[in-house]
Order: sequence, then C-alpha cells, then structure tokens
Amino acid sequence: MKLTISLAQMNSDLKNIQKNLQTSEKYILDAKQLGSTLIVFPEMFLTGLQFNQDENSLQEIKSSIDALCKFAELHQITIVGSTLYPEEEKLFNRLFVILPSGKIAATYDKIHLFYPLEEDTYLDPGTHLQTASLPFGEVGLSICYDIRFPEVFRAYGLKQVPITFCVSAVPHPRKELLLSLLKARAIENQMYIVCCNQVGKSQDMRGNKVEFFGSSCIIDPLGNITTSISEKEELITGSIDLSFVDKVRKDMRVFESRKPECYKF
Repeated sequence: MKLTISLAQMNSDLKNIQKNLQTSEKYILDAKQLGSTLIVFPEMFLTGLQFNQDENSLQEIKSSIDALCKFAELHQITIVGSTLYPEEEKLFNRLFVILPSGKIAATYDKIHLFYPLEEDTYLDPGTHLQTASLPFGEVGLSICYDIRFPEVFRAYGLKQVPITFCVSAVPHPRKELLLSLLKARAIENQMYIVCCNQVGKSQDMRGNKVEFFGSSCIIDPLGNITTSISEKEELITGSIDLSFVDKVRKDMRVFESRKPECYKF
C-alpha cells in the first residue's frame, strides 16, 4: 500500500494564531490538490515557539483545534501537528492526529521537554507514549527533543508500527545532528520516519534570534531521505510504500535477534 503525505514546512507567526490557522488551511488545500491523504505540520505551528500565552490565547488555541477538525472533515484529510494545549490547569505541548471524519484519533503530550529553552519551566511533561490508529494501521507519535531518546522509537518498533511522526522546531546549527538522528531511528527500527520542522527566522523564549532550517523529510527504513529537503517555506510531498517496511523487516530480522535479557548489568 502506498501513501502520499505532505509536510507543511511553515514559518509560524509568533502568537498570531489566526494567521497561522489560515496558513494551515492553505497548505491543506494544496496538499489535497497533490493527492495527499495526510498532512503534517511542525511543532507549535499555531503559536510559534512561545510558551507563555495569556488566557485569551489559550482559549483561541482550543477554538483553532476545533477549526482544524472541521478542515479535516471538509477536505477529507488526516492532520498531524503539535501546539500548546491547556488542560486541568496544566499546559502541554500536545500533538494531535485528526481524522478525515473530523474526529481526534489520538493525542500525545511531549514527554522530553527541552530544558535549554526552559520548556520544562512553562510546560508539563507527558507521561506515556501514544500511537494513533489510521486506516492503514498504527503509527507512532513524537515531538522534537524525543528524537534524542532511542527508547521512544524502539518502543514503537517493538509494536511494529510502520511509520513514526516527529514534529519539530529545531534551529541552526543542529541541522546535520537532526538528520543523523532521524536516519538512525529509521534504520534501528526499520520504519519510516516522517519529520516536519519549522522554517524561517523567529525568536526563543529569552528573546534571542533563531533561524529554523526546515529540512523536513521522509526517511525510509534503510535511512534514505526520499523527499527533497529545503530551507524555505513550502509544502513538501512524498510517498510511502508500506510493503517496503515488511520487506526490510523480513530481509533483516532485527527484532528476532534482540536479547533484552542481556541488556543490563
């Protein structure tokens, strides 16, 4: 089975939620014209990399998720992306998977908060991994800093998911580092890794200027980048062949060779 997936490599306007929402709908329309059944947005795509939102903005975020559900149903496409999200006096970096029915298939709260940007000061961490059930099977969910923790992706690999999504907001100078980690996770777990990273100039929580390098990509189970990568704001579209995952896992039976009883002192 083959899937066409679009990555909306966008430059989120800081705190301008409505503008970001309008941009996202434009990308959804473009993705549908290209035949995509699924579109992925970067980390924090509704707000940009800002955690200290006021109460009005937090309510606006909730309304925007409702709007995205309507977009998904109207345009018959699956949407994946993360945003700030308040719940029970807590604030999470939450990834949403929204089905073409307009229903939320799954949410994942970022477990590994990026302390150099004080993410752990403003946000509450998630407590467990999460998969989403899509028409073609289960998929794994991750956000940015999670990529540095191979345990996350091995857990998804052991669950035999064919794809794990990673939404991110990684700036220069960590481009080669990110790409190396993405490739490693794909090879280790014989799965596709689909990463959508923010692009463009912005600022972090301390007011320091940052420039996100984009380079959103689809990486196959052998670690090959199967889409072109760029550092400009654009929609990147590629295909995934789910049968290739089965072939790679059959040809090299890594999971059968594991000896977890030996992996301890």
